[in-house]
Amino acid sequence: MKRFGYNEEAHEIFLKEAAKCDPPLEDHQLEKIWHSAAKTVKWAENHEGYIPPEQFNAIGSLKPDDYSDVGQAKVIAMDCAAELAFTPGTDFIRFTGKRWEESRSKALGLVIEFLDRQLEEATTCVETTAKRLMDLGVSEEAINARGKALQKGNFHNTSPIGAVLCVTFFIGPSSVLVRWPGR
Repeated sequence: MKRFGYNEEAHEIFLKEAAKCDPPLEDHQLEKIWHSAAKTVKWAENHEGYIPPEQFNAIGSLKPDDYSDVGQAKVIAMDCAAELAFTPGTDFIRFTGKRWEESRSKALGLVIEFLDRQLEEATTCVETTAKRLMDLGVSEEAINARGKALQKGNFHNTSPIGAVLCVTFFIGPSSVLVRWPGR
């Protein structure tokens, strides 16, 4: 709820996660859990330091500043700090909501959950950007080419500005000095 608030989207995510329970929870149990969480949210909203979901989500994306192991580790550490820790004496520990557990597998599970959310965010970003590029006149063929194919000038049916935008997004700003064929 800290990411979505007390709304229908959060409820749908809750039900999706609850469907993974084995044995499955009964409907009245799910409603009791959901309403209990809602009370917690309402309680938190009235306390100093509360950050509304729209502000919480704007704090930072799951995209690393650089695509190195260190960059990725920084994003994981920032996102998972309340649930994941490492000490030489305990190895990896994960907070389960009530206590810290020494469990490398539970810690790894948290990182996998993070990576799933990171992939979902990246996929949404690429889809949104591709739509915006098409709205600006970049051909679908050029957008789908991405990477090295764009460096070869695969811009059929694309305006020059569309080609520059496409290269900038999928290859990087340092690649914008492209020679447009016939110009």
